[in-house]
Amino acid sequence: MSGLTLVDALLSRLNATVTPSDPASIEMLGAWLDQIAESLIGEVKLLRRIDSEDWGGEPAFDRVVFGLVYAEFERWSHQADAALKRIAWLRQRGRLVAKAEELGDYYGLTLARLQVTQDDEDQADSDIRAGKGFTHEEIRNEVRALVGRASAERDGGSASDASGRNTGRDRVAG
Repeated sequence: MSGLTLVDALLSRLNATVTPSDPASIEMLGAWLDQIAESLIGEVKLLRRIDSEDWGGEPAFDRVVFGLVYAEFERWSHQADAALKRIAWLRQRGRLVAKAEELGDYYGLTLARLQVTQDDEDQADSDIRAGKGFTHEEIRNEVRALVGRASAERDGGSASDASGRNTGRDRVAG
């Protein structure tokens, strides 16, 4: 239970019968949303832990688990989106929710996670089995190269990437 239906009932009353600055109602709503945010964060942390587990490598079972976890992430994202909208309404009235930023961060991470489909997972598994994967070192070097190029562009110079190609970082300032 996320409690958003109860929050909506209070919001409806505030919007219809009371000035939105009613301090007691705003504080009550804020206390509820503090708890709802905390609950949603705990739930998504558990989902992320479940999602990161290796479930034994049986493709049929892995597909079932993937589908169940994906559906839970979708459900969670809808609840988090709804909570964040109520939190924004409350913030406009001067009441901050303690874990609003953290909830927003997890909401963004969850939306990114939902971009990965079962077909994407299957293709990644197939690529790894075929030796088409990348090592951590290769990824790290590529990230360093990208950061170096971005930094050099920002600073007006250039940099060398992980392969040693000169992109201008060895330029002497001065």
